[in-house]
Amino acid sequence: YSVSGREAAMITLMAEEVGKVTLDGSNADPTGTGQMVAVNGNYWHLYGLEICNSTKLKKGIQVSGNNNIIEFCDIHNNGTTGLQISRSGGEPREWWPKNNLIKNCDSYNNCDVNYNDADGFGAKLTVGEGNKFYGCMAYNNIDDGWDLYAKNEVGQGAISPVVIENCVAFNNGWLPGDDKTGEGNGFKLGGEGL
Repeated sequence: YSVSGREAAMITLMAEEVGKVTLDGSNADPTGTGQMVAVNGNYWHLYGLEICNSTKLKKGIQVSGNNNIIEFCDIHNNGTTGLQISRSGGEPREWWPKNNLIKNCDSYNNCDVNYNDADGFGAKLTVGEGNKFYGCMAYNNIDDGWDLYAKNEVGQGAISPVVIENCVAFNNGWLPGDDKTGEGNGFKLGGEGL
């Protein structure tokens, strides 16, 4: 179940006063998977949040709805990808997330337990039309800065085009103070012959 706003009346989640709200997952149940923040509804605007320290195998933010804006968020030290756009379950292609804007966000120091799957930003596997990243930075993530990977096993073909504009990726594939390394692509596009 999810709650949605409307085009003319978005639901906004932000600090009441100037500054950031920190959602810190340090004390969350370490056994589960998923995400700290799930945006399953439509027409949400998340502004000025710090999402950090999710336990292993948890994303910082997963966007599965449509027409959402994630803006000026600081996403770091999570147990897998910082922010990912993709479906939340077994929905058909027409339900894949579309028309989401990720704007002026930073995603960094995200690392999974196997050092191979924690990206800064992901729009992968099941992504609909009209998704865009603008003015974002991805750095010091153990895997890729951006991952736009598609898999044949999903069974419904390639993801829809994703726009990445005025964004920067650097120093991915390693974490400061850690000798383990990951893949470290700045921008990974495509996959498995698609």
